[in-house]
Amino acid sequence: MAEEKDIHGLTEGVLSRDDMSALTYVLQHVKGSSPSSATKLSLELEELDETA
Repeated sequence: MAEEKDIHGLTEGVLSRDDMSALTYVLQHVKGSSPSSATKLSLELEELDETA
């Protein structure tokens, strides 16, 4: 099983808008397979979008 990493503190300097869009797309399609990690990542992406 893949190791989960805490992405707290990611900024736009780490992920471009295209990267965030691609990650959001992937999370929407795999959310059912791993709800705990997908939910956490989704929350982090929402925080990044709000600060932009």
